Amino acid sequence: MRSDDDKRTIKELGLKTWASDVLWYHYKWVIMGTLAALLTAAVIIGLTVGKRENDAVMILAVSETMDSTKLNNIKLALGAAAGDLNGDGEIIISLNELTLNSDGEDYDPTITGDETSMMTSFLQKNIVLYLFDKINLDIYASPDDGRFNIELAAEYGGENGAIPLGGVEAFKELGLTGENQLYACFKVKTFNVHESDEEYYRAARAIMDGLLG
Repeated sequence: MRSDDDKRTIKELGLKTWASDVLWYHYKWVIMGTLAALLTAAVIIGLTVGKRENDAVMILAVSETMDSTKLNNIKLALGAAAGDLNGDGEIIISLNELTLNSDGEDYDPTITGDETSMMTSFLQKNIVLYLFDKINLDIYASPDDGRFNIELAAEYGGENGAIPLGGVEAFKELGLTGENQLYACFKVKTFNVHESDEEYYRAARAIMDGLLG
């Protein structure tokens, strides 16, 4: 009688029988492990290839949550102003709305986590341009805090680091004027940024140039 270690050949058994009785019998776990590894690699490659990159990531800090239509129109205006910054053929602006310092009865910052998100954003090097309403501008963008670039904002007509956007046509159409207008601020480079000023502010400048130009 032949032992299990005495493997029979394809010529002796035929391909179909050899594959089931020899190859699968002796190498089942190797085959299954290899297939699992290939499947995992394919999923990772698919996610990487299909992932769409943002042209810019921004913060919108407001005391009253905006309806989805207005928020989407702001994103469209920002995208139109920016253009395809990363050259991938798509314009994608990630606008993270944070509801902060609301006087509404249901407002609870400990539940939303938006205050934590705001403070964390100051350390994220890919977030450079912020949009504030007046309430949050006074709280988070005080010139004394040194968070935002006063000199750069002045190039766009800003004062104390804040650029009023009430005159932007797209924002006027959304009723974001007067007391409801938004203000744009450029975040200063943080300790974890090693890019040049030109590269760090490139996307933010392009958006502001498009909005105000």
